[in-house]
Amino acid sequence: MLLTGEYRVIPLKSATFGSQETMPNIQAIVDLEDYDVLRQYTWKAVELSKNRWTAVTYVDGKKVYMSRLVTNTVEDDDVYIKFRDGDALDCRRQNLVVYRRVKTGG
Repeated sequence: MLLTGEYRVIPLKSATFGSQETMPNIQAIVDLEDYDVLRQYTWKAVELSKNRWTAVTYVDGKKVYMSRLVTNTVEDDDVYIKFRDGDALDCRRQNLVVYRRVKTGG
């Protein structure tokens, strides 16, 4: 992973229920411009598949993915977020691609 520009890391806690343990070596990478907003939340590491992680938090009881908060698509179910480098913990804007799902008629 090539890290360019100004960025910050956000440590993630274990997603195990009730755990406040910080996951060793699992951090999200975010742009400096998003850091102050994102650091207000408690972020947890969730394993998507073997050794592939993403960051989630809860807002008003609803699960929110960090990538959706960065792209301002939390409430938009017609959007899919793709990570250019495949790393779902790299939530820098340059790594996020927002796709709109196409609805078919019928």
